[in-house]
Order: sequence, then C-alpha cells, then structure tokens
Amino acid sequence: MAKETTMHVVIPLDLKREFKSACVLEDVNMSQVVCELVQDWLEKRKTPPIVENKSSKD
Repeated sequence: MAKETTMHVVIPLDLKREFKSACVLEDVNMSQVVCELVQDWLEKRKTPPIVENKSSKD
C-alpha cells in the first residue's frame, strides 16, 4: 500500500457541506473523491492542449 499523508485545504463552508452531502448520498469517501479529482487533473496536465490552426484567409 502506498504511503499516505494529510493535506489542509481551505474552501468555502457551503462548498464543503455540499461536497460532504453528495459524498454521503453516493456512499463514497471524501478523501477518495479528492484523490480521484487530483489524479484526473494531473493526467489532463500531461496531455498537450489542442490548438486550432485558424487560417488567416477570411
């Protein structure tokens, strides 16, 4: 099992309450969801952005 640590995050109280409620309704752990979101964000950063090549001819 990978080593674990804690992280302090400051978010608005209303956002935390809504997040916690949604996690309870989905029967998921808040920490697990945060880990998934961070992993998804990191994966997206690895993928180069798609840049549209717009023609200068109008």
